[in-house]
Amino acid sequence: MPSFSWPGPSYVIAAQSLYVPESAVRYNSIQSGDIREDFTFLPAHFPLYPLLIRSFSSIGYYQSMLVISLVSSLAFLVAFYLLARELHLAHPLLLTLPMILLPPRWFIVSHTGSSEPLFFFFVIGSLLFYFRRSPWTSAALASLAMLTRPQGALLGLAYLLIAVIELNRTRALTPVLRRYSPYLLIPLSLLGVFYFYFRQTGDFWAFFSAISIFHHFKLTIFPTFNFGAPNIETFWQEGSVLYYFLYLVSLIRLLKGRTWQLGVLGIIFYLPLIFLQHEDISRYALPLMPLAFIAFAKVVATRSFNLATLLSIPAIFLYTTNFILYNRAP
Repeated sequence: MPSFSWPGPSYVIAAQSLYVPESAVRYNSIQSGDIREDFTFLPAHFPLYPLLIRSFSSIGYYQSMLVISLVSSLAFLVAFYLLARELHLAHPLLLTLPMILLPPRWFIVSHTGSSEPLFFFFVIGSLLFYFRRSPWTSAALASLAMLTRPQGALLGLAYLLIAVIELNRTRALTPVLRRYSPYLLIPLSLLGVFYFYFRQTGDFWAFFSAISIFHHFKLTIFPTFNFGAPNIETFWQEGSVLYYFLYLVSLIRLLKGRTWQLGVLGIIFYLPLIFLQHEDISRYALPLMPLAFIAFAKVVATRSFNLATLLSIPAIFLYTTNFILYNRAP
């Protein structure tokens, strides 16, 4: 059943059709009206995850999708543990273990078909090598993040802003260029995605055509609290307020600390959420999750916090089961 939880089936269709509209119509198992011979929303899903699904499709497309998600989730946790050690955070294992289950929306995402686990692995891996001062490895992983999800562009923007801040502080142009010029791989990767779409669909700007049907972003702030608007099916949104608050507190703590670069990255990820019109804030805010764990490392990396996480397993599993039962393709 996790195989049919959204957005997994969309990635499978992208993997089967390679984004070619005529093929997508043939593989349209979800019976979407937005998959036609003259248009498909599939380019909204960046291609690295579907291409990996296709590469291991000998075990079955849906099976491949789940295996890649699970392996990527494990790789992300390992990368986060290594990052915690690199930052000299106390008890990195105790800091990492609760992330298997928390937040509950992450537990769902990591056990269904989605590109977030792969994306998070590349982002955390990029940060790990950034702090190890291996810019080319960091940039290569960041470019893979760009191939995985559109939010990879935000990672590139964050590195650019960090470079500007460092240049302003040090007034040393050559060292800054030497450290940050490898991150030009990120926009080059984005151009590669658009060229791939051009080859497959005939439209270089297919991504923008695809996302135009979703109505996710508005010019007003916090449109997620506009009950009755597209993508807003409930007025019970206190949880979203808490996510906005907790992540903002986390980013302020990071900006004031020695790893201020993580705070800059978090702000870049946070700002689009203010204009997002979607009730699933808990999912779209997930890139902030590892940053929040680092910001509150002294609280999370304790036996009491880990014990509370273990005692919450029944609630998390019931929430997950209920979510997957109803958030599924036809």
